[in-house]
Amino acid sequence: MFRLFFLLVCLCLNSFCLIAKEIEEDLEEVVVTATRSNLSKKKVTQSIQVVENKEISQQQVTDAHEILRDVPGVSVTQTGSRGGPTSLFIRGGGANHNLVLIDGVRVNQAGGSFEFAYLPLDNIEKIEVLKGPQSALYGSDGMGGVIQIMTKKGRGKTTTDFSIAGGNYNTFEERVQTSGGLGNGGFSLGASRIDSDGILNVNNRFGETSFSARFDQKLYESVDLDGAVRYIDVIFQFPTENSGDRLQGLLDPDQYWKRKRAILSSNLSAPLTAWWKQKLQLGYQSENRFSKDERNPGIDTAWSQSSNVETRQSVDYSWDFSLPKLADITGAFTAGVAYEKENFEQTSRRVTTSTTSTAIDQLRSNYAYYFQTQWDWNELVFFTPSVRVEQNETFSTETSPKFTGGFRLPWTDTKIRGTWGKGITAPSFTQVFGSGGTTVGNLNLKPERVESWEAGIDQNFLEGALEANITYFYNLYDDLISFITPTFFNIQSAKSEGVESSVQIKKAWNDLECRLVLSHTLVETKALVSGGVGGTGFTQGEQLLRRPKHRGAVTVNLNHPRFNINWNSTFQGESLDRDFSKTPEVRVALPGYVKTDLSISVVAIPGSPEWRVFTKIENLFDEKYEEVYGFSTARIKVLSGIGVKF
Repeated sequence: MFRLFFLLVCLCLNSFCLIAKEIEEDLEEVVVTATRSNLSKKKVTQSIQVVENKEISQQQVTDAHEILRDVPGVSVTQTGSRGGPTSLFIRGGGANHNLVLIDGVRVNQAGGSFEFAYLPLDNIEKIEVLKGPQSALYGSDGMGGVIQIMTKKGRGKTTTDFSIAGGNYNTFEERVQTSGGLGNGGFSLGASRIDSDGILNVNNRFGETSFSARFDQKLYESVDLDGAVRYIDVIFQFPTENSGDRLQGLLDPDQYWKRKRAILSSNLSAPLTAWWKQKLQLGYQSENRFSKDERNPGIDTAWSQSSNVETRQSVDYSWDFSLPKLADITGAFTAGVAYEKENFEQTSRRVTTSTTSTAIDQLRSNYAYYFQTQWDWNELVFFTPSVRVEQNETFSTETSPKFTGGFRLPWTDTKIRGTWGKGITAPSFTQVFGSGGTTVGNLNLKPERVESWEAGIDQNFLEGALEANITYFYNLYDDLISFITPTFFNIQSAKSEGVESSVQIKKAWNDLECRLVLSHTLVETKALVSGGVGGTGFTQGEQLLRRPKHRGAVTVNLNHPRFNINWNSTFQGESLDRDFSKTPEVRVALPGYVKTDLSISVVAIPGSPEWRVFTKIENLFDEKYEEVYGFSTARIKVLSGIGVKF
């Protein structure tokens, strides 16, 4: 049924292409996330990584967390097979300390959590990863950094790309995407379907359907309107309990969860004068999480079912002022106001010898005001202070400042930069209001906090053919929230510090483009204050869990109009985790590993339509490793297919 529906969608998208007016459109590539406005990357004085659509296609990556593994400063852990819970850590911070934006709309759950297991890369223009605290512009959740994912903007001639692939683990993937220019605007549409039986032979299926669209329109000469929508529907069947498939006895034959994620955004940009511009963004996001587990003798002691629905509506209105140039100094000022309304509904039922049911329906609002100034002297010296004031119904007013600046040496093309800032993550609905039963909320909770600074150097050689970056960072986390039966308290603190570095070399010979990327991250973490309840998960004076000290990647790409070859090796050093099969659980060491992927794409029939064949081999050398203790990971995986573009 899914495939029939998918084919109907493909036919509709193809019909849309045939009637679309084709235009050519040239757009300047810019960085947006650093200042919430278009900014040349050479003026950015923070640590930022941009992953372009071209890189995603070359590596044949379909899930966001897989492409983010190679970003310096980022660590990813996935529990078991594809679809399993996936967490991302930036510079040793918590998994709930990363703000995720899709087309400018916040998609984190209240409290900062975000499930990366189902975030496909269909119809994506680029991903910007801005590291370090960003609450001065973006508010809560931006303690570790901001990951912004931007839907493709249609331009130029209308093109359609369709592909179908299959591989081991009974995996099948189908994708279609079309985009192009329409009059004074453009459009892009995409859809995909993924099915896989997973790596375990019992109850391990993963299925994902995704749709996305974006429309842009220039209403008047300087008035722009755009809108984007993204919908993801996922089911994941998993037979493992807390201790993982390698440590437990019987596997659960019927446990599963379903997720539905919807994101809508709309942006209007219009000038009031030549030096005064206003922007309005409306956003909506919802996540519906459903899970169910039947009672099975010897495996489960209870029948359980839960449903969680979390929604957020947001409005952001800002003014951008261009200040008069004085003594070769140019400046800009931004002032904005934001409003968010979050709603959380939860129902759960558990049946043993008796029945326990809970129901929660809570609502909270957040008001914010933010300010930023940008100063630039001859494109050589840059200084950008900013501050945001948050007023949340569940905690008192919070102020988050940030100062970032740097200077460029034109004769060596060297940029020296530094940043200091503070960030916060608001407590979750469960932490504030409880979840029924024995878990009681704490209305007096404060946000988790971080104070951070970094210093770095960006160096270009050979007119940009070789680029090197190195950054030192230090983070001090305070008021971390911990659970003490029956409620939560701000009683823990920790720190992380380290160095992230990367080198990229690009060279072209006629039609052959070669690219080599090397990256490495050294991060040391330490639990400073456990509050007496850290246990094995947060042991005072010890390293934090699932944060490897060393991590890095090597990517080699050969790109030609007729073929593309991509080699990617990711290495990770030893990390710490917990063994939940023991009572009480104990800390264990996970050995380091090296995982290599190879992607090859060949144009079999050039022209229009253009036919290509492709294959991707993941874990090429069949490495046996674990990212979460007790949970198996996939061995060698092969996915091959054909695609047509016209």
